[in-house]
Amino acid sequence: MKFICNFLLVLNYIVYIIADVSAWATDVKYGLLLLLPLIVFPIVVKLAHKFAVSQADKFFKSEWNVFLKKLEWGNSVIVAIVALFYWLFLSKPN
Repeated sequence: MKFICNFLLVLNYIVYIIADVSAWATDVKYGLLLLLPLIVFPIVVKLAHKFAVSQADKFFKSEWNVFLKKLEWGNSVIVAIVALFYWLFLSKPN
């Protein structure tokens, strides 16, 4: 089970890398914006284990459901951060 969870984390990270590479092809400012998830995503997933998953979750839920909760929490935080940075810095005309 641990192998599957780590494999899915790597796939999720690869999706962020592909999104960043395609954003660089579009514009430099979007490429810089999508560098943020590459740096923050591993940190957020590590912190999700402490903040989003309770002891009751570890006891009552399966390992798969706990993993999905961490992954969902990490991705939602990343999307919120990227949306906030886009709104603050890139949505306004120069």
